[in-house]
Amino acid sequence: MERTKKTPTYFKPTSDVGFHKLFCTEGNDQLVLQLLNAVIDDQKIVGFKRLDSVHQLNIDTTAIFDLYCECADGSRIIVECQNGSGSTNFMNRALAYSAIAILDQALAGWRYDFEKVYFIGLLNYVHWHGRPQAITKVALYTEDDHILAQQKYLQIFVELPKLQAGTDGEDPGRLFLRALRDIGKSDARPEEYVRKDLDLLFHASSYTSLDNEERARYDENMTTVEDLMDYARECSERAMEEGMRKGMKKGEARGKAESKREIARNFLSKGIDISTISNCTGLSEQEIRNL
Repeated sequence: MERTKKTPTYFKPTSDVGFHKLFCTEGNDQLVLQLLNAVIDDQKIVGFKRLDSVHQLNIDTTAIFDLYCECADGSRIIVECQNGSGSTNFMNRALAYSAIAILDQALAGWRYDFEKVYFIGLLNYVHWHGRPQAITKVALYTEDDHILAQQKYLQIFVELPKLQAGTDGEDPGRLFLRALRDIGKSDARPEEYVRKDLDLLFHASSYTSLDNEERARYDENMTTVEDLMDYARECSERAMEEGMRKGMKKGEARGKAESKREIARNFLSKGIDISTISNCTGLSEQEIRNL
């Protein structure tokens, strides 16, 4: 029987449609400033202009940034929001995109006094599993004594799932990032996010602000993800019931393990990347590759 889905109050800002609606739409400049200042702490971003996010590298290759802008001081910022990916590919893409932003300036007249380039990666999954910090900065340092060798290049990766609720007086930037992650998980606005400085973010994330085409694309994407997750939960429940019916701990364990493998196989057939499957099932990436 086909499920009737309730119209959500908010769309998820970390979705492809949601991120572009919030941060790549003319008129939402204040939200962009909030985002940039939530991540960048070595300067205060007071103004920016949007740059062309499409870059034709050669006849066969085009790079498209989620968000690309130039700050008032001339520095360039690229923002990419990633919901799940093979980690190596994304790290390589971050490096390649940073190089493009540097070459963008050089092509204006070959010069080496280019302005600083920031790459911001908003990761809606855990990349560094053994690292507790939610924000990781990557720069160029000397190998032996770790002295900063280049000040005009910085990558900042935010692992959104690692952001934890803070105590009283939590940094507004961290709170903004947590809200960005959590909007759309429920219809109600959580009490911890009822703050004036988050009003614009929640207002702009209203599902009703999407036009018909945007809603269709958003609903299609969310339906695919939610259906897969529902299937995963149903498989797990069936495995647990089967194990209990047999009354054997080993049978239950085998049932759960096989359920996870079955889920992983179905995810793979849908084209879901290995890192995301690992996060959803608890299987290691090597186990998934061996299926």
